[in-house]
Amino acid sequence: MAERDDREQIPPELAAFAKNPRQVEAANRERRRGVRDKSLDPVQPMRPTDTGELTPEARRLNRLLEINKAINAETELDNLLVMIMDSAIELSSARRGFLVLWDQGEMQVVQARNIDKHTISSPEAAISRRLIKEAIERRETVVTARASTERDGYASATGLDLKSVMVSPLLSGSRILGALYLDEPEKVGVFQADDVRTLESFCDQAAIAIQNARRIEELHTRMESQRMRLRRVEAEVRRRDQEEVRTFGNLKTSSPKLKRVFDLLARVAETNFPVIIQGESGTGKELLAKAIHYTSLRRDAPFVPMNCAAVPETLLDSELFGYNAGAFTGATRAHRGLFEQAHTGTLFLDEIEEMSPGMQGKLLRALQEGEIRRVGAKDTVKVDVRVIAATNRDIQAMVERGEFRRDLYYRLNVIPVEIPPLRERLEDLPEIVHTLLERLKPVGRSAPSISLDAIEALSRYRWPGNVRELENELKRLIALGVTDIQVDDLSDHIRNPAASAGATAAAGGGGELPTLNIKELERLTIERALAQVGGNKTHAAKLLGLSRRGLLKKLERYREEDERRRVGDGGG
Repeated sequence: MAERDDREQIPPELAAFAKNPRQVEAANRERRRGVRDKSLDPVQPMRPTDTGELTPEARRLNRLLEINKAINAETELDNLLVMIMDSAIELSSARRGFLVLWDQGEMQVVQARNIDKHTISSPEAAISRRLIKEAIERRETVVTARASTERDGYASATGLDLKSVMVSPLLSGSRILGALYLDEPEKVGVFQADDVRTLESFCDQAAIAIQNARRIEELHTRMESQRMRLRRVEAEVRRRDQEEVRTFGNLKTSSPKLKRVFDLLARVAETNFPVIIQGESGTGKELLAKAIHYTSLRRDAPFVPMNCAAVPETLLDSELFGYNAGAFTGATRAHRGLFEQAHTGTLFLDEIEEMSPGMQGKLLRALQEGEIRRVGAKDTVKVDVRVIAATNRDIQAMVERGEFRRDLYYRLNVIPVEIPPLRERLEDLPEIVHTLLERLKPVGRSAPSISLDAIEALSRYRWPGNVRELENELKRLIALGVTDIQVDDLSDHIRNPAASAGATAAAGGGGELPTLNIKELERLTIERALAQVGGNKTHAAKLLGLSRRGLLKKLERYREEDERRRVGDGGG
């Protein structure tokens, strides 16, 4: 077959679209040597007519461009494979088409269609695997005008009485994805050079589209896997929360103060009013908030907790209310804030006293209007959220001093709940200890036992860190492998609380614990923790169950109070 300049066949306005890695002139010459039918006649050049109408070749290229746009816009793999098969048949002179892909090292016919767009049954028995193998091995299009006579020794071709067949590999770089197999079972010499050129151009685009659709399918699979994993994690968190709440609710208490808390819990759970919980650090404020949520009508919706002291002031706005894409540097996509995440559920705000006056105003508006505005947004978003706030300070005194907004306080303080510290309900300590040991025991092992002497020693200690400090002490003993807890196993400061208090007083701690108010006790507890860890603020924060930022803010507040006191003393 005589060589032709392919550029002669394409109008200038479409020449750029015809150029791709498999259509440069040198590659075309090489592939023509692989075109097996030497009876193919050259296609005459087809240029625009005098009237400006496109030639058949130009119309074919236009149609090829339209099809390429369509298949590259389709991201659903199954739909894409059908489109590729029907388009290949349309662009050629074939009556049937077969799309073959490699799947785990094996050739699979994934689509088999005819010119009427009907599926062909038993496609494996209708194709020549030998011709497919030849096209893939040569990495070029194979064309035969009468396969049954030309392919001596090709049993599949001869046995099928194949006539016109054209097979082109689907290549993605050096990787072979499969092949497009087209045939005309009843006519000889159907496929010409322009069919080869068109099919190769189409195969290049089809390979890209298949790769893209596969990547998207993999991403969807991974995303669905992550969603399922997230749902399992959420279910496990919910199960543990509910188990913890049940344990808390089943606690047999002899404390009148805690009994009042339980009675109040039963009454407020079915309402949607805001709740404010007051209590020292470690008394179980978040646990009580969970108990309110999981016994309310919102139990099946999210419970979203946040410690206001743990989030920098500059991020608190976007953390609570979310932000739109482009709201600030690095905001590449929109983010739902905690209010939106807690929609129809409960938002728990711990250490709410650490909020700045500006953030208090925004929180007040969200509570009043039932809507929030993301950072960088113009429109508001309606939210249905029950807010439970918690504080370890005397928030009413803060209101009187002008340190907390009065209007927000009254908005939150619809149902006030105060949790008594552990030292005021030591009669419950044995029950709490046994409950914690059962919960903290290693999987597959029985809970450690504890002697009556050890229980008495625990009862003599004042527990400035409350139940959290008690839990940490029991965790330490379990981690050390103690199976029968005795007095000698306890920490020194718990075994000898009087000596520990004397040492603290000598160091400037001052005073018996029962004579201190909540604020002074909190400061004393922090000072003890810092002394215990040699001044390391990170370790002290962990010991106290606080974030490092929360501890630093408290220390800064103490310094400011001391400074005001010195100024006042000097002025007097």
